[in-house]
Amino acid sequence: MTTRSNILDKLRAFTRGQRCLLEKDEQSLKEYKEKLQQMFKEREDLNRHVESLPDMSKLPDFSRLPSAGDLFTLK
Repeated sequence: MTTRSNILDKLRAFTRGQRCLLEKDEQSLKEYKEKLQQMFKEREDLNRHVESLPDMSKLPDFSRLPSAGDLFTLK
């Protein structure tokens, strides 16, 4: 009879430990999901920002700036 009660106690302790681990894992999963949602929101904001930038290929061609060597040569 003591063997059964020992096994039962061990099973209860194991079950209790597994429930504790499950709660921790569920909390971690919740935190990761929140971080993932935040990342998706930031990605969406970044994509909107990039789309709102002007298309450089459609802007008029400006003359090039002089090189550093041209700026500092003595004439």
